[in-house]
Amino acid sequence: MRRIGLFGGTFNPIHNGHLALAQNAYEQCSLDEVWFIPSGISYMKKGQDIPSGMVRYKMVQEAIQGTEHFQVSDIEISRAGNSYTYETLVKLHSLFPEDVFYFIIGDDTLFTMETWYKPEEIFGVSNSIVTARDVDQSEIRTKINELSHKYGANIFLINAPVVAISSTEIREAVACQKSIEGMVPEAVSRYIYLND
Repeated sequence: MRRIGLFGGTFNPIHNGHLALAQNAYEQCSLDEVWFIPSGISYMKKGQDIPSGMVRYKMVQEAIQGTEHFQVSDIEISRAGNSYTYETLVKLHSLFPEDVFYFIIGDDTLFTMETWYKPEEIFGVSNSIVTARDVDQSEIRTKINELSHKYGANIFLINAPVVAISSTEIREAVACQKSIEGMVPEAVSRYIYLND
């Protein structure tokens, strides 16, 4: 039985903040692996100009090379139609029934998950790891208690490093031909500029 963290996102592009967050979850929750899951067609981001799933998948591959406990999964980008976290979790459970999954989210996501497709099922088929930045955690703990009582959710709260990097900031820098050194791994920077 493996303890596997699942870190989903657009990853447009993946950056050092994502990697730090995943490493934190790996260490603080004694995970065996963390799987990065680039999103497929997100029903929440329709109309946005987002690179293909395979481009984002390859950027994650570049970012995690050499880190054995980090993996990347194409489970969402290889599936037709909209991507729903619930369906991804159910599929992973069917493929790896012996493993225990921990869905890694930011503290902001915790407050919106009830608007997602089948939130009760998401909480039912996986544990959650909430990464809280250096903020007052009283509201987060209150929300965790509320979701635990309402859905039987099993949610772990960990501290996350404050990394002031955003994918939007990186895209804007690339568009203006500015340096993104220190924001993404060198291999990702190379991939972006070679394929821009």
